Parts: sequence; C-alpha cells; structure tokens
Amino acid sequence: MARVPEIPDTKAMDGDRPMSIVRRVGRERERMLGMTDEERAWRKKWLDAQKLAPEEPVMPKGYYEQMYNPIRRFYMAPMNKVQNMLEPFIGKTSAYVLRHTLTRMAMGTFAIYCIYYHLKYNRMLDLRNDGRSRYQYRSIEIETRLMKHAHGSARLRIGNITDVLVGVKLEIDTPYAERPNEGKLDFFVDCSANATPAFEGKGGDDLATEISNVLSMAYQTPDAFDLKQLCIIPHKKCWKMYVDILILQCGGNLFDAVGAAVKAALYNTEIPRVITAMLDGGEPDIQVSDDPYDCIKLDVTNYPLVVTVCKIGDNFVIDPTLEEESCSAASILMSVMPNGKVTSVVKLGYGSLLPSTLIKMLQVGKDIGLKLNETLMKGLEEENKLGQTKPIFGFLR
Repeated sequence: MARVPEIPDTKAMDGDRPMSIVRRVGRERERMLGMTDEERAWRKKWLDAQKLAPEEPVMPKGYYEQMYNPIRRFYMAPMNKVQNMLEPFIGKTSAYVLRHTLTRMAMGTFAIYCIYYHLKYNRMLDLRNDGRSRYQYRSIEIETRLMKHAHGSARLRIGNITDVLVGVKLEIDTPYAERPNEGKLDFFVDCSANATPAFEGKGGDDLATEISNVLSMAYQTPDAFDLKQLCIIPHKKCWKMYVDILILQCGGNLFDAVGAAVKAALYNTEIPRVITAMLDGGEPDIQVSDDPYDCIKLDVTNYPLVVTVCKIGDNFVIDPTLEEESCSAASILMSVMPNGKVTSVVKLGYGSLLPSTLIKMLQVGKDIGLKLNETLMKGLEEENKLGQTKPIFGFLR
C-alpha cells in the first residue's frame, strides 16, 4: 500500500496545484529505511518541482519596499544601479559578487582613513592640554654664574612659569666626629611668598622641608656625591657647602626644576684652593689662595637629577603642570644618576599604586632621567665654552 497520499484534484482550483508536502521521504533517515517504487516516483516529482522555471524567481510588486526600509533602499540604490548595468555584460552572479566586493573595499578604505585621521590629529591618549605628549618636558632655560659673590649659582625656568634660583656658598668648618674624613653638604629651601598665594605666611615651610629631604636623599650615596673631596684636614677642618634654593615662581614640577638647578649650580661651583694646611701646636693653620681663578671645580658627572612621574587616571605624565598635579592621586620622585642608577624613590599623594604600575613608572622615570641628564650636561658644557664672554641676563629678562 502506498504511503504517499493521492494527488488532490485541482480542477476546482482552475488547475493551480497547491504546494506539495514531502512528508516521510524528505528525511534522509527515513529514506535509508527503504522506499517503495511509488515513493521514489513521488520524490522524483517533488525534486523536479524544486527547479526554477526560466521566468522565476518572480518578485511581486511591492516586495522590495516591504523587505527593505527607506534608509537601506537609499544607500543601496547606487550599487543596485551598478549591478544592473553590469549584469548584461558579466552575468548576474559575477555582477552580484563584484558589487559586494567593491562596496566592502570602499567601506574598508573609508574606515582606514578615519583611523589614520584619528591617530594623526586626535591622539587623545598621548595629548595634554598644552599640546605636549605624556613624556615631554616644557622648554627649559638655564643660566649660570649669576651671582658674583657666590661660589656657584644657577637659575632655571621651565616653560616660563616655574622659576628657581640656586646659590652655593662655602665656608671652613669642623667635620663630624663619626665622619672625620668627609665634608658637609646642606640644602636650604626658601619658598617666596610671591611664587604662589599658597606660600604666604608659613604655607611653603612644609614644601621647603620636603624638597630639602628629597635632595638630601638623592645626594647621600657616595656614588652620587663624595663628601671626602670637601675634606681639608681629617678630624680638624673641612669645607661646609651650603646650597640655598629660592623658589621665585611656581608653575608645577618644582622637584625636577630644583634638582636640575642644583646640578647646574654645582657644575660651575669653584672651591678655593688651599695653599697650606698644617697643624701649629695642635691647631690647624689653613691658607686659602686669593686668586679667584685658582680654584677646584667639582666633578658633577655622577650627580643625580630628580624626575617626577605623575599618575593621572590610567596613565602617567612627566613634567606636570599645577592643574595636572591637582588631578593626580599619586606621584613618585626618582633620583636618577647618568649611569642609570636610582639613588632614591619617594612617593607623594594619597593614592595607591599597583606593583605593575609602579614598575612601569620606575622604568619611564629612569629612561627620562637618562635623557635629561645627557641634555643638561650638553647644555652646561656648551655654555661653559663661552667662558668670560658669556652674556649675563640675570633678572632683566
């Protein structure tokens, strides 16, 4: 008995045959169980019915408008015309493939151009309010030998805002009992009330103490500053070096400015040459040369510089302005020697730092410190070549 139902009579429908139902023979697993001859004949008719006639497929009127909304019809219209123009020459399939290939190539080219434009003109991750990148310093101006009555002096300005003046004075003193073969080095910082309203009264005392402590830690290692070169007679006499720092104007990044100004002042510091140093009845007798050109210069090759790495959000910047410092939750101060050795690290701010972030900040600070040391020494050497012919601008600028 045949399992396929009889073909219904379509005379009542004017010869229009309804859509056939495949039923059991439409599933491969059912066909594997076996089919009768009638089922095979029925399936053959059904497969033949799936073949399209030459005039098919037929798109009813209004189908395209119902299938695609006005926006899609608008941006698809140009390529539809291109496809219709190409079909008589290369066929429907080739025209369809070429149409979509050209469309995707155009979209890809536009996307690449947008990305290029964004990276070139709108680098939001590496652009600050003043146009600098994250690891870029403002312009730095240094002038040395400003004060004739000091043994060494320097003035440093960062971005025409932060202004620092450093003077070095020497006097003969008695060494410490626990370090009889070494001299003395003291840092004194004075924050001028004209620098910023925050320094009025005793507002700058805490900052001055903090700067002095940072400099003391930076120069405390013998690899950075050997105090033995300041010794005159062990246990008896030595040079005591006063490094006086005056903050004239505060525009952010004070620690870096002070560190560079101190190194510049020590670079041109001239220690008077001791002619004779002897003991007369147990008391030291020291004679210093009166010739202003008969002096000893310090070797500042290994003197460190202070680099401030300021964390803002998920990024960190170099040479922060006052606005950037106010937005920062945590910063680190690094004292970096020209050979890459870090003599001290100090954290500022109330925020915390992840170990991975701290490692990245230390690496960035070290790299910046090496470049800054090299640039500073190059500038000081070029200025030193001018000798006595170097014009002094001082505070007239």
